[in-house]
Amino acid sequence: MESVVDLKKEYEETLGRVKELKEGSIIKGRIVHVDKEDVLVDIGYKSEGVIPLREFYRKGRKNAREIKPGEEIDVLVLNKEDEAGRMLLSYEKAVLIQGWKKVTQAFENKEVIEGKILGEKKTSGGNTVGFTVEIEGIKGFLPLSNVDIERVKNPREYIGKTVELKIIEIDQNTHNVVCSRKVLLEEQRKKLRESLFNSLEIGQVREGTVKTITSFGAFVDLGGVDGLVHLDDLSWGRKKPEDVLQVGQKIKVMVLDFNKESGKIALGIKQMKPDPWNKVDEKYRAGQKVKGRVVTVAPFGVFVELEEGIEGLARLEDLTWDRSVKSPSEILKEGEEAEFMILSLNKPERKLALGLKQTQPDPWFATAQKYPPGTKVKGKVVKLTNFGAFVRIEDGLDGLIRLKDISWTKKIKHPSEVFTKGKEIGAVVLKVDMENKKIALGMKQLEPSPWDKYKKGGYVRGKVIRIDDFGVFVELEEGIEGFVHVSELSKKYVEKPQDIVSVGQVLDLKILKVNSKDKKMELSLKGYIEDQEKAEVSSFISSQERDRTTLGDIIKESRKK
Repeated sequence: MESVVDLKKEYEETLGRVKELKEGSIIKGRIVHVDKEDVLVDIGYKSEGVIPLREFYRKGRKNAREIKPGEEIDVLVLNKEDEAGRMLLSYEKAVLIQGWKKVTQAFENKEVIEGKILGEKKTSGGNTVGFTVEIEGIKGFLPLSNVDIERVKNPREYIGKTVELKIIEIDQNTHNVVCSRKVLLEEQRKKLRESLFNSLEIGQVREGTVKTITSFGAFVDLGGVDGLVHLDDLSWGRKKPEDVLQVGQKIKVMVLDFNKESGKIALGIKQMKPDPWNKVDEKYRAGQKVKGRVVTVAPFGVFVELEEGIEGLARLEDLTWDRSVKSPSEILKEGEEAEFMILSLNKPERKLALGLKQTQPDPWFATAQKYPPGTKVKGKVVKLTNFGAFVRIEDGLDGLIRLKDISWTKKIKHPSEVFTKGKEIGAVVLKVDMENKKIALGMKQLEPSPWDKYKKGGYVRGKVIRIDDFGVFVELEEGIEGFVHVSELSKKYVEKPQDIVSVGQVLDLKILKVNSKDKKMELSLKGYIEDQEKAEVSSFISSQERDRTTLGDIIKESRKK
């Protein structure tokens, strides 16, 4: 028989349970039976409560097959009974109410909360703008810009994932929830950055993961914070980042510099190896022949790698003896290996000058021996310029005939007056300039100079072609002129040359001076006349002496008889 105390206790518990069952309250219940349409739940009332089975089938809710008798769940009291007198309950509404409370609490307290990404939200044009997320049974929106710190390249890879989030916006009236994963990641990164920067030291070696490879280097994740290995700090040699590193690769790097305010960290890989230039002079010297690989072809030359970190430059003028080559790409290609000669080594400036042509004999030594001055040659005109014509003597060997060496007598203003491109001509080698790799040719030298026949003191005949205040210009033959100064026209004072001679007049003249190089000749009418007068006087005296008979001559003749 129950005591009064037991009865009182049971009454109070029953009374308290009834108060809990008021409409809108959420209480604990234990599943006692599951059938095709309903789920019966023991809530400590006079009869079990009932929940429609469909509430457990809805997307995101527990599957009916997972619901088993004996399982404890939270339910919402609707304060209604069905025809059988069972209390009507709702599992779905209890989950939503409790979820909303958790979401609100997480928002107010800025707490981290988990959410499952259900699917994409797209614009009418089909562009993804974000995701639908379920958080504690509540549907929320995760904007695409708030998914990650980095730009999301493939949105679909996030679907189905459960991630940690922070609620950044909430509307109590419309129950709209906006969340962000990026905010949380940034907070985590900030903490990691602070922790990392507090532990960083210049010269420190750390392990990281290659995150991104760019044209200027590689970003390495040091544990939530990225550092940059610049291209110059990647290798002592000239290598591309993709030739050395791979995304996801674990590597060791040296801390070169860091700035806590800007968050930048400079890293290096090559610094963990000795600088090959430290002992470069122990291995290489000027005049040494070495093998190297062309790493870069530039307009002015090629950069050659002798070993990792040791590069030299072979300029265009040191690549070939052939001066007609205009680009290094005509001789070498990137990646090609060849033998070079070290021309100079400057360790302080880290410069190494190389030559390719120096490994081969200078063909101009043979040229100088083969074509000494005075050698007659034949060749084709390959180029005409304002100052002369280039003649191809043999493959790779051109000579230049300047305007002044085309003709002894004709005044050539342009080589096209005499030559055409492709024409074969004869010439004479005038000079071989080995230093500048040039050959001077002459065509007029094939014949004797007409100026050579004119000697000082000789006599010539010429026609007056021009007269000026200072004297008279006389043509001796085609292309050869002489000048008679006004003082050389007559013994008497001459005020105007026209008083003595006229254009077209033919004169006999005496040669006073000849400059065949400058094609100048000074003549004299006065000198010729004086010489002729002297000759006549001398001839007259000679004839007189022949006609004179003295007394001595008569005596000599008689004695002979």
